[in-house]
Amino acid sequence: MKIFTDIQAWYWLTGIFLFFAAYTSTSIFIVRKKKNTSNPRQLLSLYMLLKIVKIFLFIAFLAVYIFTVQVETKRFILVSGVLYGLFLIIDTLYLTLVEKRLKKNEKK
Repeated sequence: MKIFTDIQAWYWLTGIFLFFAAYTSTSIFIVRKKKNTSNPRQLLSLYMLLKIVKIFLFIAFLAVYIFTVQVETKRFILVSGVLYGLFLIIDTLYLTLVEKRLKKNEKK
């Protein structure tokens, strides 16, 4: 069974993957830069802001695809949602590690 029959859908999926990879890398860079200078409440606010921006950019990316390409939109949205979930897990695990290190350093 072929997941996508149109090559244009593959270009968009590659674009979404690159979007998530770039956004996750950027958010990790920002959190690493701010983790030593911010208190935990500011770090949480920054993390939530990054998540909200990510959701809006993701929805905008999907809307552009749906209105311009209109090829296999259901499968595209499904695969995009899976990628979103995968990168959300990566972001959450990273922030959890940052929080654990901050708490460990505060106890010392």
